[in-house]
Amino acid sequence: MKSNRQKFQRPGNDDEVRELAHLHATEGFAADEGKFLDWLDHASEREQVIFTEEVNAVGMLSLAVVAPEEAPALKLDAIVAPVEKNFPPGFSYRAKDAGAWRELPVKGSRVKELSDERSDGFTVMLLEMDAGARFPGHHHHGAEQVYLLDGDLYSDGEELSPGDFLRAAADTHHGGLYSQKGCHALIITAQENYPRKSVHLYDRLAKGLRRVRQKVFG
Repeated sequence: MKSNRQKFQRPGNDDEVRELAHLHATEGFAADEGKFLDWLDHASEREQVIFTEEVNAVGMLSLAVVAPEEAPALKLDAIVAPVEKNFPPGFSYRAKDAGAWRELPVKGSRVKELSDERSDGFTVMLLEMDAGARFPGHHHHGAEQVYLLDGDLYSDGEELSPGDFLRAAADTHHGGLYSQKGCHALIITAQENYPRKSVHLYDRLAKGLRRVRQKVFG
């Protein structure tokens, strides 16, 4: 499949640095990612500051137009060599430490997609919320089911404990979610509820900005 991402071109002035930051945050650089990272490593302090500010601005713009949706850590940092599984055709398997957490526009919240097959009609994911994380109210276009794995979770003022299950029917309004101490939950939601493109874009912007800040500020 032909990539629509832009080729990297070394910037020659401040405006081109800003344009480069915008392209990096929204499209990426296909096979030229190595050239881009080499430039970023050797860019002047001024160029890095301008680049950081522009990436941050793109992230803020994204937050202004993307409806919030978003998870504390399962502590899966210790990666064990995966054991090969031989399931029959039609089966999908993912080890507990596989897959990446995606940052959400709700501070302190992340999701890990477990299954997102269009033919299923629903998306299965893990939700991770840090202590104090709060989702605003939102509408359910399709049914959504929540199973709390650990921690605490408040939905519309009612507290859920580990092992509790909550189902919201299609065309219902969710008054919001809140966790005092942090939690993990299994979410099964109709695909029309999950703004995957917006989530993927925000995750890339958030991680790109974090990487730039680390390079600039250490």
